[in-house]
Amino acid sequence: MAAKNETLINGVQLTASAVALYTSPVNGAGTRVVAFTATNSSAGTETYTLHVVPSGGSADSTNVLVKAKSLITNEDDEPVAIINHLIPPGGTISVLASTTLTIAVRASGIEFT
Repeated sequence: MAAKNETLINGVQLTASAVALYTSPVNGAGTRVVAFTATNSSAGTETYTLHVVPSGGSADSTNVLVKAKSLITNEDDEPVAIINHLIPPGGTISVLASTTLTIAVRASGIEFT
């Protein structure tokens, strides 16, 4: 099995709907998340919700890892809940914010083939 370090999500501003920001390669053996950061750049407190969704699934209560985590102005969060999780082939990291364009996320990981 080969492993490759990758930027999974590169500074994406969240929307108020759950969006798949990263999809693990379908022909691979999965992706391990090693770092994830959410940053609130707005003037007020905002929240974000983070899901690891299996291939063919949708973001719902069965796959939420971080639910409505509050971030004050200019606060960063590095949720341990996603670290070392294996995103299955075709699975996604889906994230949403309480208000569009207030929180940005970045993630790094290892893709296995």
